[in-house]
Amino acid sequence: GIKLKRTIRIIFGTDEESGSTDIPMYLSEEQPPLFGFTPDCKYPVVYGERGIVNYKITTTLPASELAHLGEILGDQAMDHVPDLLETTVNGHLINVIGKRSPTNAPEMGINAITLLAKKLYKEDLV
Repeated sequence: GIKLKRTIRIIFGTDEESGSTDIPMYLSEEQPPLFGFTPDCKYPVVYGERGIVNYKITTTLPASELAHLGEILGDQAMDHVPDLLETTVNGHLINVIGKRSPTNAPEMGINAITLLAKKLYKEDLV
């Protein structure tokens, strides 16, 4: 065999597309690697994501401002563009149906968040 100067480990995770929440468990048992590489779906053509950003927007609104808008429900997975959302406005159910696509190719889908925002605005519901 080949004598290497450094140790090479192959680490299999199961949560790369959803935030790598398995990493803390690995690090509780092992030292962090000096270098990591995650091949993606079409490796070697695709070797990373365009970017995944998690953010929370908060603002103060008068209680009356959005009181008529119910909770917005839908898929919250981080590895694809959402395709189905629903909410209520003044007690009436509103559904939107987009087209799911992977986050590394959002142009292949139709984002339900955008559809819902446009529908609420166009129909003067918010």
